[in-house]
Amino acid sequence: ALLACLYSSVSTGAFYGFSMYSPALKQQLALSQFELMSINTIPYAFGVFSFLWGAVTYHFGPSASLILGGMVLSSGQMLLYLLAKRMIMPPLILPLPKALVFAAVMAFIGLQLVSSAAFTAPVQHFPKHRGQMTSLVKSFVGLGGAV
Repeated sequence: ALLACLYSSVSTGAFYGFSMYSPALKQQLALSQFELMSINTIPYAFGVFSFLWGAVTYHFGPSASLILGGMVLSSGQMLLYLLAKRMIMPPLILPLPKALVFAAVMAFIGLQLVSSAAFTAPVQHFPKHRGQMTSLVKSFVGLGGAV
């Protein structure tokens, strides 16, 4: 369980690396600074719904939350990539910057699902060492941002 939490928490650090590739994204897609900031900022507004993802983990268990979260997170990240590389085009009613924000929100929801499982499982499995186990898992989030 701990190993799964460590690996899954690495994926949740993906949003921290946005500043590494955002200048190229801005230049390649001719985005304004406001549009660029929206891609990485608007998803955090959906953090107020994080209790829902905790409820999913509570009712269906960490495994289901990790699987569902992993699928949503990877789908959102893949959609971001495909839009940024212009391998797919958004529908005509949805401009590219808004499509990028949609994909980022999708990835963020997946990230929340994964986080809800990755940070609760160590507490359940290691009640006497929950602080150390949670901090170990949290440290792998930073690793994901660095990678």
